[in-house]
Amino acid sequence: RSFDLMKYQNYVFVTHGISIRVLLARYFRWSVDQFATLANPRNGEMIILGHDGKGKLCLEGRCELTLKQKEEGEEVPQD
Repeated sequence: RSFDLMKYQNYVFVTHGISIRVLLARYFRWSVDQFATLANPRNGEMIILGHDGKGKLCLEGRCELTLKQKEEGEEVPQD
């Protein structure tokens, strides 16, 4: 729960949705009800944690990558 020994600026976890939910729940000590309200991330979605300046992390938000539309006349793949 403390990053005092390893003071790297950034960490990147690439994982499955349930794994990131479990990691967040354990780190932030969420209840089972709080855990159940957090939806699994979509494909390519990022969960952003930031430093609070006191050696702990805080949940700053979630965001998805968006693809730019192709030029007119080019096909855009459908999901």
